[in-house]
Amino acid sequence: MLKFLYLILFFLAACGGGYNPDLELDRRIPDSNQVGLYKAERLNPLDPLRFESGVLSGTGAVRLSDALIRAYSANHYRLTFRLEASGVLQLTTHAQKDLSRGVELKFYRDGESTQLQVEATVLKVTSNLTAHFQNFDASRELAVSFDIHNDHPNVELIFWDGDASSEVAPFLRKTLLGRGQLNQWGATLVRSELRSLERSSPRHRH
Repeated sequence: MLKFLYLILFFLAACGGGYNPDLELDRRIPDSNQVGLYKAERLNPLDPLRFESGVLSGTGAVRLSDALIRAYSANHYRLTFRLEASGVLQLTTHAQKDLSRGVELKFYRDGESTQLQVEATVLKVTSNLTAHFQNFDASRELAVSFDIHNDHPNVELIFWDGDASSEVAPFLRKTLLGRGQLNQWGATLVRSELRSLERSSPRHRH
């Protein structure tokens, strides 16, 4: 009986004192490297990115702290951002540490055009969603709100105009073949500014 209790205590101690790479990432990143509520690590230390009062701007890629609970999960996201001419903002979720093999949502401008361009990519297969964003003026600050459901064999994207709520119907639902493979997330910027970033439980329940 005593031997059994010793084994239980040993197991609990091992679980409690194990190495947590996500917690280690959070500790390693300076407090000043903040995007919204999340710390951000440059994938390339030489990337010309600027952190100021929770706003990220410039050109480069970051991996965000507070990894997704698991790879095959669903989350809601809300972004506010600005794009310069030919600017790009891409959010990648359910990815590896280098942001590969994930779900990619890319918002960008074609030169100085004011039409927002939108693409979604899963496992290198891209769908163009621009036709659904005709009312978005890419020369202004933009806010987008969406679910990414990576908890099924194929990803489902659900977009709302502005803040998602039970009273507002989504204006776009899109299913993409395949799904992201791991639980990391991050953002890639080219001449753009990510002003706020929020992640929460999915607004749409299956």
